[in-house]
Amino acid sequence: MTGRFLSTAPGAGLCLDYIDGRTWRLRNAEAGFGFALEGAGDRRLIIPADGYETDLASIPRPLWAVLPPAGRGSRSGYAPAAVIHDWLYYARWAPADTAPALVPRANGRKEADDVFLAAMEALGVRPATRRAMYLAVRVFGGSRWNRKTEMT
Repeated sequence: MTGRFLSTAPGAGLCLDYIDGRTWRLRNAEAGFGFALEGAGDRRLIIPADGYETDLASIPRPLWAVLPPAGRGSRSGYAPAAVIHDWLYYARWAPADTAPALVPRANGRKEADDVFLAAMEALGVRPATRRAMYLAVRVFGGSRWNRKTEMT
């Protein structure tokens, strides 16, 4: 599975407003943020809705010194990948007719996690960081996948 971000701007065109100690709000309409997934004859666009709220990478606060929620710098900044991943987890519960941006849904949790890995690779995140982040979502992401969330 491979893919590319729609914007070539720094940070893949991700534009966020900081809400509180853990939450950011996407300003997609201004930034043109999204991810084009390509693989095995499959081409899909993943475009989170404007106003979507995310915690970026769901990393416990004691680990932020090593793995901050947004990553660090151009080679380890995984925030755009985290937003795409969070959106796929959210879209699992969204009504099918909510908005065109909710399509496509991931074909299961593993596919959502694989998209996260592909997005980190597209950003140039270091291989060791990619592996650690991917392993974390595979091991600990089940509870978030099964939790129904509402878009605010």
